This record gives sequence, structure tokens and C-alpha cells, in this order.
Amino acid sequence: MAAPEAELVLKWEREQARLRESVKEEDTEDWQRSPDFSGLKRVGGVDLSFIKGDDINACAHLVVLTYPHMKVLYEDCKMVTLNAPYVAGFLGFREAPPLLQALEKLKNVQPNLMPQGSSIGLEIGEWCRCCSLSIAPPGSVRSRGSRPHPTRHIYPHRPSQTGVYPRECSLLTLRGAVTVAMAYLGVLFVDGNGLFHYREFGLACHLGVLSDLPCVGVAKNLLHVEGVVRSEEHQSQINALQKSGDSFPLATTSGRVLGKALRSSHSSIKPVYVSVGHRITLDTAVRLTHTCCLYRVPEPIRQVHKLNVSTACINQNYIKCRLIICSHTTSDALTLWGPRVFWGPGGVFTCPEIYAFFSCS
Repeated sequence: MAAPEAELVLKWEREQARLRESVKEEDTEDWQRSPDFSGLKRVGGVDLSFIKGDDINACAHLVVLTYPHMKVLYEDCKMVTLNAPYVAGFLGFREAPPLLQALEKLKNVQPNLMPQGSSIGLEIGEWCRCCSLSIAPPGSVRSRGSRPHPTRHIYPHRPSQTGVYPRECSLLTLRGAVTVAMAYLGVLFVDGNGLFHYREFGLACHLGVLSDLPCVGVAKNLLHVEGVVRSEEHQSQINALQKSGDSFPLATTSGRVLGKALRSSHSSIKPVYVSVGHRITLDTAVRLTHTCCLYRVPEPIRQVHKLNVSTACINQNYIKCRLIICSHTTSDALTLWGPRVFWGPGGVFTCPEIYAFFSCS
């Protein structure tokens, strides 16, 4: 991608300064004031991954997990083309738009997202990874040919501009396909920095302000910001982190604390760098990050990293589903995608992509 024009950088600087005024460095939610974060049920993670050698085409990922058990409920990925150039310190202008679209899609398929809602429905032609599936009573949906397992169910919630209509909603609610658990998003983890940034407005702040969600920035590598550098002193502070949960502040030359280095795991001495994104205090962000760590990287971000862009955002280890409304017939159909078999009119077939096809007519 061509180098950005100076005029564009100046424009971004002004916009960053304007948005920076909207960042809230305080706990705005009741669960944030609880010692064990009582009331927090869902946490999310976002990231963009790139195909090697391609800095324009990327895959935008969003995951939602239960808290505190860290069980994946919802995963979505979409191939996107980035139109904005990469400029150090202005990552939000390049990566925030597709990530905001992923959040908007979650709101569309989850009508009661704010406050906490219930099941997730899928739009026609849209792909998402559905985990935590429930098994429906045998015979509740007629299948074409034999099938070795009970039918699985999905309950679309409401019509949308490109989604299912009331008739199909009613039909699929009665006969449907896959039930997906609640996906209320209480806080968003961003693979990157928040206030720990050259102008105190990293990607986590950018996403937080524009989405108005509590956001936490978690970076794996140290960004050199105003006197905070990887020096012998910094390394000695890391060595002093004796146990999981220990941390030390990242203070600039002026004394302002922009983040903390957190030893997040007993098994790794390498810290992660936590900073405020939006609507959360630094101490709360650090405590929450630690509780979300099964390994070094907090689970919402680690689950995002597990998605494989090289297979067009499809990981064969999970079941994917695509809801298809057959407009040219009277039938409604659900296609479940996976690695092994096709249950079709003639029985069970081996297929590398298609897992199952059911007719709801």
C-alpha cells in the first residue's frame, strides 16, 4: 500500500485528539465494582489477521465467551479489504471499521444484546461459528435420507434487512435447527494498546469510543512510549514479577501511568501489557485480564488467534452453519458445515466440507 499523504496524517491526528476527549477512564458498570466481577456473564475478543505477504486483505474476527468459565459461545469471521494505509500510531483508522462491523452484526443477530439477551439467529448467506449447540428432540425436523444423530436446532430471533422473515422465523422456531446460547457482550478485549499509546488513543480506545463498550487493550509486545522502553531497568522489573497476577506500572517521563505490565500466567515469565480502552479503570482492567487468562494471553484474544485465515476463516474443528431460505420453493433448509459426512437423500456420503443438510418443509 502506498505511503500516506501528510494531509491524511494531519487529519487523523485531529480526529484522534477529538475522540480522545470521549475516553472514560472510570468503571461505569456495576460488575466492575464487584471483587469477583459478579454480574459479568460474557466477554469478547477482536482482532484482524492477515494472509502472509498481503497487507490489504484481512479477516476480521470476533468471539464471545462465557465468564468466568471461558467457554466459546459465538465466533464470527469475515474477509475484508482495508482501504486505509498503515501508519504507526493510527491503527484504529485502518482496523476499527471492519471490527465495528463485526460488533454491529452481533447486535443485529442478537436483538437483546443490551441488556443481556437470549438466542442468536443467523442472517441469510452470513457465516458464523456456532458453539454450545443444544440437541433437539429426535424427529422434530424431517431430514432427507438417514441420519445417525438427532437433529440440531437454530432459533432465528427476528427479521432483518437481509435475513429471515416472520413466516420463516415462526416455522424455524417450531422446527428449526441450532440453538445458540446468550451472547450479551459485557466487555471487549482488543489485541493491541489503549491509552498506552503515543497520543493516548490506541486501537482499544478507538473501538471503545465508537462502540461505547467497555474495552481493554492487551498487547504482547512493549510499545516504546515517552520514556517507557525495553531497558535493563524494565527487564529487572519483569524479573521481579514472582507470581501470576503480579504487575508494575508503565509510567511516562512525566509520571503519568498509561498501563501496566502483568504476569498473567505461572508458566510464562513474559508479561502482557494492559491498558484502558474505554469505560474501565486500569486496576479493574488488570484484574479482569488476569481472571481471563488460562495461559499467557487472555482467553478472548487467544481464541481469536486460533481462527485460521488461510482456510478462508473456516476452521474444520468446529461446526459451521449457513441458514438458507429457499425462496423458489416452499421449503426452508439448513446446511451444517463440517469435515466428514453429507446426510442427503441417498443416505450418508463422505464429503470434505458438507456435514449435513436438513429440510424443514
